[in-house]
Amino acid sequence: MEPDPPSTPSRAAATWVILTASLILLWTLVSVWLLAIPAPAQSACPAVHPAPAGCSPARVPVAALWSVVLAAAYATVLILALKARHRGLGALIGGVVMLAALGFAAYRVTLDG
Repeated sequence: MEPDPPSTPSRAAATWVILTASLILLWTLVSVWLLAIPAPAQSACPAVHPAPAGCSPARVPVAALWSVVLAAAYATVLILALKARHRGLGALIGGVVMLAALGFAAYRVTLDG
């Protein structure tokens, strides 16, 4: 018997992957930039580690770098979903899991930055 070829994902599966990846990217970018945007000059920042949101100017370059990394990962997921459907559903799910893991890493690194 020959092994079954990998099933190609349907258009609906690709749509769900794109929607999920878009929501992950949006949530991550909003949460990372809420940490990085400096607080108004009138507000006081407590001396705790990690610093509260907006209290560490060193977070801005870190957030910018992670934004570029996340955009590249999102573009990869989009390409997999739109052009490389012959790779199978595992590749699409793997791309979304990779994007989610990078999103978590981006948040943690920005928080510590």
